[in-house]
Amino acid sequence: MKINWCGHSAFLVASENGLVRLLFDPYIPGSWNGALKYAPIRETCDAVFVSHKHDGHFGFNTINGNRALIRGHGKFWVQNVHVNGVQTWHDDCKGQERGDNTAFAFRLDGINIAHMGDIGHKLDDRQLEELGDVDVLMIPCGGHSTVDAEGAFGIVQQLQPGIVLPMHYKTDKLDAVLEEVDAFARLFSKVERVDGSLELAAETLPEDTTLMIMTPKY
Repeated sequence: MKINWCGHSAFLVASENGLVRLLFDPYIPGSWNGALKYAPIRETCDAVFVSHKHDGHFGFNTINGNRALIRGHGKFWVQNVHVNGVQTWHDDCKGQERGDNTAFAFRLDGINIAHMGDIGHKLDDRQLEELGDVDVLMIPCGGHSTVDAEGAFGIVQQLQPGIVLPMHYKTDKLDAVLEEVDAFARLFSKVERVDGSLELAAETLPEDTTLMIMTPKY
């Protein structure tokens, strides 16, 4: 499996044989009056998964090619890959402030992956059950409109993944009121930095939870 962090909350996940390509939460370049400075995403994919309809996550129309749009809660099939859309919220008061959010969980190449979108709260028993076992967790950690570093780490403790991929935090390409990733990284005993694509195999996943900070592709 190969994973690219496109930037912000956008990840492209491709199967080892290259026949399955799934894109999650692509941003709209130039959003927020130019504050979102990541370049346009130039990727082909089978499907674009959208956690909620905000400009930093709903850039479906910026992605070229024959791709499906998948959003909302429920069970979906893409290229024989089963994806579970789990209902969560964008805040800690069941959506009363910022609305709904979908976390997507799926299994590819023997690896269980969860993309948490803009989650803003700790997981309840139903959500934990629907997400299931998680090997690779993509989670926001910048706070303000999502969980902050402490809140994200609480979800990590609930799910116990082998690999954590942080997203939705302040960088030199995102001029927004968010925390930088360092506050999150300080909570982990094992931290690695990944320059380029992350290539994973089920048999070589780390035994201890490892935070992997990726370099954005765009």
